Amino acid sequence: MKNKQRNNQHKKQQRSPPTKGKRWWWMIGVLLVLLATVVMLWQGERLTLPASPSVSPPASPAKEKDDAWQERLLGRWLRSDGNYVIEIRSAASDGKMEVFYFNPNPIHVGHAEWQQKNNRFMVVVALSDVNYPGSTYTLEFLEGEDRMRGTYYQAVEKVSFDVEFVREK
Repeated sequence: MKNKQRNNQHKKQQRSPPTKGKRWWWMIGVLLVLLATVVMLWQGERLTLPASPSVSPPASPAKEKDDAWQERLLGRWLRSDGNYVIEIRSAASDGKMEVFYFNPNPIHVGHAEWQQKNNRFMVVVALSDVNYPGSTYTLEFLEGEDRMRGTYYQAVEKVSFDVEFVREK
């Protein structure tokens, strides 16, 4: 019996640990997955599962009417106190927008979206360029007046300004 136990112990001792080469590839794989996750989060990508067609309710006439205002956002909007321009090229029903900003030269827009809050339509444009990181426009779309009014947060100086944009004709 003792010989059997010794043989088992001897076999256990003979097993070699995983080689460093295998560990190295495993660690590279984990680092690549982490890097991909960080890049997706940094770019603002959201992982969502597609909705099942049988679960999604059909669009109602009221919903279609609510979506029509998005097209009225499209165009060039001039800030009333200078040569600052917000150009809205698209506004999707999910809130995503394609927006360009000029002061008067192009300034990179990091994120743009529309939101509906308390029956008010808001446009949020976050800038992410040199001298603008974190600067944000938060504007209410005043359809009847064909204006957008709200605040501009200048992140570098940590100051907010009241601003107004009118549609360029």
